[in-house]
Amino acid sequence: MRAGATHFFSIYSRLKMNNEIDDRIKLQFLNFLFETDDEIQEQFERFVSNLNNIKSDDFEEIISKLKESYHNDYYIKVLIYEQRFEELLEFVKANIDIDFFLYAKALLEVYPDDILQIVTQKCDNEMSVFGRNRSNYQAIARMLLQVYNSSIKDELRKYINRLYYHKPRLPALQDGLKKANLIDDLRLK
Repeated sequence: MRAGATHFFSIYSRLKMNNEIDDRIKLQFLNFLFETDDEIQEQFERFVSNLNNIKSDDFEEIISKLKESYHNDYYIKVLIYEQRFEELLEFVKANIDIDFFLYAKALLEVYPDDILQIVTQKCDNEMSVFGRNRSNYQAIARMLLQVYNSSIKDELRKYINRLYYHKPRLPALQDGLKKANLIDDLRLK
């Protein structure tokens, strides 16, 4: 995220936490995400001066534009802040290649079974990569670790056990799971 966008996003977050946010501010924030670096100052000035001219329908239109753009991370963050978890889950399932770490914790509390399905699918995808190597196994361990201490821990243990005892034996995967401290709890045989 650009430096100006980061600053703007922090303002948006603070206002949201204090329940001081309305559709006009939301729309200005989303419009800001589409601006280039040269236009940051001008956009911020417009944000301050045009707050009273924005309608709720415009905000929804910008949200849909954001969804269709290449700004998936911005779209996901806005859905999380707006607590539109059902919409986020649908989007993630339709776009499984999206960075797992952007949404995992937010959806884990609301849709733990769906996150279990997504994380196992993403890990299985990593396992099926042609020419997989230690970096693939580390990615698997990071994803599993992200959601490990949660309500789906028992199901994850079974999945991790299956990975650990994968045939043919994969020492680099086993090592990655051990280094992430995902194996100690399993009491492996």
